[in-house]
Amino acid sequence: MHELPDGGDRLVHLDIHPLNVIYSPTGPVLIDWTNASRGCWQTDVAHTWLIIASADVSEEGFLARLGGPVKKLVAEWVVDEFDRDAIVPYLRPVADERAQDRNMHRKEIDEMYRIVEREEQRLAGR
Repeated sequence: MHELPDGGDRLVHLDIHPLNVIYSPTGPVLIDWTNASRGCWQTDVAHTWLIIASADVSEEGFLARLGGPVKKLVAEWVVDEFDRDAIVPYLRPVADERAQDRNMHRKEIDEMYRIVEREEQRLAGR
């Protein structure tokens, strides 16, 4: 396991999204720990926020029409469980890292940075 440069000392997953959760008889189980690292909880939540909110579901027909609004609701639900202002400073470094992933589509990268800009402006306006 590697350490993130965020100085955190927690086990972080860095790839939490609905496809990495299996619902078992005893409750949800988080799978696919290949990206796990040592880091801050804010980094993990920032990854989850950007993964869910920027996911491109446009190639999935009916799911695309349903998926857009649902993914925004799910992303907001996740973020609302935490201190949003504490997460915002971690969004840009996470977006910069995720943007280097060759599996990311241009549309997803653009959406990530729209979220980062919106949240940084919101935080600066306080």
